[in-house]
Amino acid sequence: MSNCVGNHQPSESPDWKWPSATTGLLCGRCRTRLSSLLIQMPSLAAWLEENIAAGGNANGPKISGSREDPIPLRIDVLDFVGPTSSREISLTRTPDAAEQYGEPSLLDTVSSWCLLVSEERDDDWPPRDDLATLCRWLHSQLDWITTQPWVDDLLSNLQDTARKAERLAPRDPEHRWLKPPCPSCNRKALVFTRGIGVACEAKIGGCGRTWTDEDFDRLVIVLGSEALEATA
Repeated sequence: MSNCVGNHQPSESPDWKWPSATTGLLCGRCRTRLSSLLIQMPSLAAWLEENIAAGGNANGPKISGSREDPIPLRIDVLDFVGPTSSREISLTRTPDAAEQYGEPSLLDTVSSWCLLVSEERDDDWPPRDDLATLCRWLHSQLDWITTQPWVDDLLSNLQDTARKAERLAPRDPEHRWLKPPCPSCNRKALVFTRGIGVACEAKIGGCGRTWTDEDFDRLVIVLGSEALEATA
């Protein structure tokens, strides 16, 4: 069995071994991490959109077309979210601000990987202006993606993208720990974060899986129904 191609931090323990690839070229944890990142992307974009005006300075670009006083706008956040937004915003930009910062947006990043998968599989892919749809489509291809030699680049790229999103708009430091065990690994490591959803915290031994609020609510209903049927 070959080694996982994902990025791992070797332990100082003499018993530590590089994880084996169990799902294509990835170990189970890296496969879960890749899945979680794709699920997480739309929530990250929504969180960034909520913070487009946060921390703006009075001399920065303004939102125009309103009778209210103009709102300071963070161009770095807006550019990183990409052209797709749930808000219709009309901008008055300075010449300097009109240029994108040079790094791909969330939408650009996911679109580029969708295009690669589509070309290599000779398959159609969904509309390019809907991040959630693109992420769902890419997630549906994971069984094939994990067998490709560039899967480690995809995982690394999405991890870097998620880290940049959190640097641009750090989440509320308040985490709410949940009492039930994780439905995937059965460890008590679930944490709720506003704007992101529910995650099984890998730092304390969890599996790292992530759910949106809506997905987790549905999962709780299903598990609750199964528990009631088991006791009936």
